[in-house]
Amino acid sequence: YGLYFLVSYAAGSAASVHRFAVNFVQDPTVFYLIARSLSAVLGTATVALTYLMGKTLKNRETGLAAALFLAVSFNHAVHSHYCTVDIAVTFLFSASVYASLRIFQQDGFRPYAAAGLLAGLALATKFNGIIAAVTLLAAHFLKQGSGHFYSRCASKKLWAGIAAIFIGHFVACPFFYFDLNTALSEVAELKAFHAATGHTLFTYLQGFIKEYW
Repeated sequence: YGLYFLVSYAAGSAASVHRFAVNFVQDPTVFYLIARSLSAVLGTATVALTYLMGKTLKNRETGLAAALFLAVSFNHAVHSHYCTVDIAVTFLFSASVYASLRIFQQDGFRPYAAAGLLAGLALATKFNGIIAAVTLLAAHFLKQGSGHFYSRCASKKLWAGIAAIFIGHFVACPFFYFDLNTALSEVAELKAFHAATGHTLFTYLQGFIKEYW
């Protein structure tokens, strides 16, 4: 939307932010097309990432089979049509997982930084995106030849990856840090809203395992 505003501003169709907002109220068609197109592109890209993950874990055939399963997944196909953040967080989550898998193949800081940054972007897109960090931690501690447990905990690469999570979150969601009190109050409101409907972390994980595992 920011890019669309710049184009609109340059073309003279939106002389101000207020005029840009009025354009949405008068005719939101372009806004919906942008959001739905982005969901479709990211949904397709996630299929490609799934192939790469399968190939990295085992072989090309595994990657193709995994990509096929996702491509014909009803939930993934349906959400790839919507103007919501679900497909965006799925793409960023998958990209973070793929970067974490690269930790087994590379020894440098790059895969750690990439996995952390993408996990931070996923978190900024939707709170449950932070679960991607589990893969980063698992890859680090499961990698052979990384030393004893305490030396692995003190690894500079691990902490660089963790720092990258905060950097990614800050880049995509700076408001959270600039006005932390308001952000935390909104988190509390969201938590209270879900609690009122009986939706807790336990029921979320229970539904997650039942519907998606």
